[in-house]
Amino acid sequence: MPLDLAPLVAAGVDVSEGDLETVFSEALAAVVPPYPTLDPRSALPAEELDFLQRAGISSDELAPLPAELVPPEARTASKLASLVGTALSIPDAAARLGVDPSTVRHRLAAPSVYAVRANGAFRLPLFQFNDAIDAIIPGFGEVAPALADLHPIDVFNWFTREHVDLEVEDRQVSPREWLLSGGDPDRLTGLLDELRGVA
Repeated sequence: MPLDLAPLVAAGVDVSEGDLETVFSEALAAVVPPYPTLDPRSALPAEELDFLQRAGISSDELAPLPAELVPPEARTASKLASLVGTALSIPDAAARLGVDPSTVRHRLAAPSVYAVRANGAFRLPLFQFNDAIDAIIPGFGEVAPALADLHPIDVFNWFTREHVDLEVEDRQVSPREWLLSGGDPDRLTGLLDELRGVA
């Protein structure tokens, strides 16, 4: 089935079907284990199976869980592929921001923007851009250094999902919405500690 690029075209993202397929294949290879799920009923020695059955564990309980129609690994890979596949190259990000590519490179080195590597080059995911004015979201530069070594899916999920500790006008918002509404980026520091598992 061919990929539907219409949502990308509507969003002004210029990416080919071939590039998306390549990124998806790489993402899939990164998240799917390189071996099939083992069935303990055939993998365990007979004496261990006998011991488990004497302990009250039936062979049915040892059966692998049925595979989902779309396994979580494939969902993760597709999300990562869409995130990376739609991210902007340094020249494209510079054009969108109305600056020279060297300015974007300086911001990457700081870092005051978030980037992922794809095919050996840095790309800037779209979630950090303010769509209304073609700029990086205000305050994002103060949060970006804490995101630099986190997985892109973790960053995307944390930044775009509603958080119970963030409210704007009595409504829970995501860190992204928090910054877009003028919220203090320092407020996000503790939430980032949660993401990193820091006590």
